[in-house]
Amino acid sequence: MAARLGASVIKLIPFVGPLVGGAAQALFTGASTYALGRFVNDRFATGHDLDSLDMDKVKQELHKHYQHGRELAEKWRQPNSQTQDESTDNQEK
Repeated sequence: MAARLGASVIKLIPFVGPLVGGAAQALFTGASTYALGRFVNDRFATGHDLDSLDMDKVKQELHKHYQHGRELAEKWRQPNSQTQDESTDNQEK
């Protein structure tokens, strides 16, 4: 939430703001989507459903996946970064 707010505030700076704010917003959105997808995938892969969720555990898992997704997004943004296939292989190890 704070990242989204920060990205919105940065956009107020003329010229540079929209570029930097947009990049920050994309990073947050990508990491959030990654976290949700990994959580749901892990949940179904272990034979569980979404009816019996422990919200404290959900928060911990989403935070863990969000941090990893953010790290991946930052790596992909940088020149000479790994390809998506290489990153996915490393993540599964």
